Amino acid sequence: IAHGSMQLLDKYGLWQQVKAYAEPIGKIHISDRGHIGKSYLTAGQFNIAALGYVLEVRHLGAVLNQALKEKANIKWYCPNTITEVETGQNDVAITLQDDTQLCGKLLLIADGGQSATRSLVNINQRIDDYNQCAVIANVACQKPHQGIAFERFTEFGPMALLPLTEQRYSLVWCVRPEQVEEMMALDDEAFIERLQNAFGYRAGVLVKAGKRVSYPLMLNLTDDLVGHRFALIGNASHTIHPIAGQGFNLGMRDIDGMVEVIAEHRGDIGSFAMLNQYKHSRVDDLNQVVTMTDSLVRLFSNDSKLMALGRTLGLLSLQTIDCLKQPIAFQSMGLNAKRAQEVK
Repeated sequence: IAHGSMQLLDKYGLWQQVKAYAEPIGKIHISDRGHIGKSYLTAGQFNIAALGYVLEVRHLGAVLNQALKEKANIKWYCPNTITEVETGQNDVAITLQDDTQLCGKLLLIADGGQSATRSLVNINQRIDDYNQCAVIANVACQKPHQGIAFERFTEFGPMALLPLTEQRYSLVWCVRPEQVEEMMALDDEAFIERLQNAFGYRAGVLVKAGKRVSYPLMLNLTDDLVGHRFALIGNASHTIHPIAGQGFNLGMRDIDGMVEVIAEHRGDIGSFAMLNQYKHSRVDDLNQVVTMTDSLVRLFSNDSKLMALGRTLGLLSLQTIDCLKQPIAFQSMGLNAKRAQEVK
């Protein structure tokens, strides 16, 4: 959860419940394996308590579900799926798997990267395969992590260790697809040994790994964010590389942008004017995040000596020149120009 997303959760009255499960990131250590380039970001540099926070999704889900259950004006149709979407001039109708039919002014499609509803409204995706897979696990460390997050770039892809509660890290290890089967088949002891050798000892001694999962990494973007009486939100609209941890936070800003335009168009929710305003309010942010994450993946997954030299100079410059560090930090923290100015 980036600093900006923490502010949004606080705005919605949810942060205090979420905070109980969250581990603050006080410092981020960035390095390029096999090269001398390194850089650091600290919360103190920006006069904030934390650059971001890390928590297990089950805790966040529990807080959000409880908050929804307390809202009397929300009706649940769950478990269920949408089987048909039909848009009219002034409304949109959906049919559920159990043949229930519902009608409203606006349909928000927020069913994730594998959205089935997206295909029902004929929104196409543009897919760019990174030829990488992410291996995900929680990892216990021998000594307290002191709130330090690590982003380490390797020739196969980035590795991230993000501080969790109970003296643990959340691991995101990007590897080539042909490496995944072997890595998933390793026993816990062998996996930890492989991880320690690949990452080194900057994060100390790693002692135990939890359950591992893996998934392929792709850049998925839709042809449009909106259509007649519907809009796509979060991963249903955009699925990006996990580098720099931007995906969830981008979705949070989608939600906030939709909340704001609905408040301005209460008389005609779902109108062309409202949806067009939402689209234009989100395009720049989306493009900036996609450009940043896509560029980082391609730059740091290249073993060219010339590219390696450029990376080294870039990281050293980032460490020594504050005016270069600030815009990258603010983008990573999910802060727009106004909020970034407030932090300054």
